[in-house]
Amino acid sequence: MKILVLSQWYPPEPQSVVSDLAETLAEQGHEVSVLTGFPNWPSGRLYPGYRVRPLQRETMNGVPVSRVPLFPYHGRSPIGRVLNLASFCFSAIVVGPFAVKRPDVIHAIQPPTTCLPAWVLSRLWRVPFTYEVQDLWPDTLRATGMVAKGGALGLVDRYCRWAYRKAAAIRVISRGFRRELVSRDVPERKISVIPNWVDTTRYKPVPVAPHADAATFRIVYAGNLGLAQALDNVLKAAALMPADSPVRFVLIGDGVEAGALRETAQRMGLANVEFVPHQPPESMSAILSAADALLLHLKDDPLFSVTIPSKLLTYLAIGKPIVACAAGEPAEILVAARAGIACPPGDPAALASAASRIAALPASELDGMGRAGRVCACEQFERRDVISHIGKMLTDAVAGSV
Repeated sequence: MKILVLSQWYPPEPQSVVSDLAETLAEQGHEVSVLTGFPNWPSGRLYPGYRVRPLQRETMNGVPVSRVPLFPYHGRSPIGRVLNLASFCFSAIVVGPFAVKRPDVIHAIQPPTTCLPAWVLSRLWRVPFTYEVQDLWPDTLRATGMVAKGGALGLVDRYCRWAYRKAAAIRVISRGFRRELVSRDVPERKISVIPNWVDTTRYKPVPVAPHADAATFRIVYAGNLGLAQALDNVLKAAALMPADSPVRFVLIGDGVEAGALRETAQRMGLANVEFVPHQPPESMSAILSAADALLLHLKDDPLFSVTIPSKLLTYLAIGKPIVACAAGEPAEILVAARAGIACPPGDPAALASAASRIAALPASELDGMGRAGRVCACEQFERRDVISHIGKMLTDAVAGSV
């Protein structure tokens, strides 16, 4: 089957969810191509070696990738964000038919605005398109504060409902997402609950040298420093830690909040918080394995109680104990796996307490949590197993059985 994966974001951006999907579907016998933009997420700056041009083709790990122009931006300005999204949509519609061959199915991933070019191209080629819901819109826009209220949220909601109607099949990553879509009049027969996955051969425990400062307990967060993560709560928790606490919070990554977080930490005089720039994906197993515990942190919002972040699955695969400031399904997965400690989001005192508790556990108990997380990742979220279900969904969409 010929599959076109349509995503505005693709590596070298930190989007292994998309590249894993494309590469694994290709490994499983499908002919896969990718239509995407020029890499600029999450900083909004073009990656080294790239410049915006009418079309650029490359092959990444055996998958043909076609890049079309966009306006690079990922800041706080709503106008800049709209230009970023709209420019990719326009380019995908105009350049897409010349950039890639006609597929049997188009799989639109992220952001939801990719559904517009997916639908246009599906009409042009007379093939179905399917939609992968990684984030609920307009809920995400409201939760992150990008669009707080007003007619814009209603407009986005109507657009998403239109996309749900036009898609031949819809993949959601959690049971909560399915409930939300059903409440928005999406037929259940269209919806497949298929969780995200983790490449357990890429993300795995790696032997590391002991810390130079053995008395320090390093709790590491790695990923986007954005609005949805609400990492100012970590700074508040750090300020509440006792003076003799061994806990040190390490925040690794980049994003729209990175500068503000650094400035706030400096202003608060937080010696127990460390910032590390974005690191290449190939080094993450070693970096995370060197941590004493890993931090999952989400904003206190109902949306994130039904969102299962890929970060959680990566952490489980690394085999380290996890502190999760999260509610709902992410916390349920962690607790069921016995892989760490969950605490309420948006509560710095609760995070400070959880950090102190996990730092006080004996090494044998911490090791047990890590092993339990690794088992959970391998048994429930292994990449090839999960993606084979997505392949079936796409095959059924082509056959017209959904």
